[in-house]
Amino acid sequence: MATFNTRIQLKYDTYNNWHTNNPVLMAGELAIAEIPADTGAVPNEPAYLLKVGNGTDHFNDLEWISGKAADVYAWAKAATKPTYQASEITGLEDFIAGKIQDTNTKYQIVKNGNMGFKLQSQEKGVGTWTDVNEITLTAPVYTLDEGSTNGTVAFNGEDVPVHGLGSAAYTESSAYDAAGAAAGV
Repeated sequence: MATFNTRIQLKYDTYNNWHTNNPVLMAGELAIAEIPADTGAVPNEPAYLLKVGNGTDHFNDLEWISGKAADVYAWAKAATKPTYQASEITGLEDFIAGKIQDTNTKYQIVKNGNMGFKLQSQEKGVGTWTDVNEITLTAPVYTLDEGSTNGTVAFNGEDVPVHGLGSAAYTESSAYDAAGAAAGV
């Protein structure tokens, strides 16, 4: 008896080549299509997809091989998911106990005068808002006085230089000629 060492290679190509050439695959023949990274064609790229030939249909007309989990209910695989009322979910009340304390109250923050805000609450179905808390802001106070050195002002108690005042800022009026004195010279 003769022994042959062989390797079997399946048909492998890019999706674009499979799609463009569109061959008829023999019954049971596998076609492996490579979807390169960053094409956006399928999730988790790069990806490798399979089709199995039936001997009559072209590549483009065959379905992709996909796995279907036997332990997943049909509704979980449906395109639209069912909706449930909270009363239909077993153990929900025990799960959320202590985590959600108030589901009937709306809150709003409103302006209160020029420098304040109020937090208000309202029960669903009730038309009036109730004050919960107030926040009052205090306007800042600034002072501007004469500085302690020539050419400065005191802003909030700190000397700040004022450009352009120079030595003229604190000269005595007696240092100047009286009005009209220059005309008599």
